[in-house]
Amino acid sequence: MSRAFYGRAKELAQLRAACEQVAARDRSGKSTGPSMVFVVAETGYGKSRLVQELYLQLTEDERWDPAAHDYWPPAFGSAADWR
Repeated sequence: MSRAFYGRAKELAQLRAACEQVAARDRSGKSTGPSMVFVVAETGYGKSRLVQELYLQLTEDERWDPAAHDYWPPAFGSAADWR
């Protein structure tokens, strides 16, 4: 994303920690299982922007989006792109 991201480092870190927790494996190699995170706030507090920043960071991280798989597109795109 071209816009800078400020002021939500704590919340972003919590979302990244949730991703790490889901990706964790126990001693036998089993996944810890699915998880759900709710991002709740009043209108205008930057919930969508926070999730967009998380998405961007994950798509730029080789661990989460290996080049061999290129699972996620680099951006959300416009609403028209989803139709």
